[in-house]
Amino acid sequence: MKEPYVYVREDASSMPEVLDKFDQWLAQFGKRYLHLDCTGDNYEGVVVDTERLEEIIELAGRAGIKASLESF
Repeated sequence: MKEPYVYVREDASSMPEVLDKFDQWLAQFGKRYLHLDCTGDNYEGVVVDTERLEEIIELAGRAGIKASLESF
């Protein structure tokens, strides 16, 4: 992926909305933004290859980390 993501601030966009738009942008490159629930108030996640998404969600679950395409 060589194209940078350009964040444009929109009125009253929540962080989950911003991350959802980022995920939509990533999808065109075969990537997804995977949300991680690390039990804090932070928004944490990783960019993963779409083809490995289910595998990474399963591995995170084994490690006791909730992972989802949806924000927690």
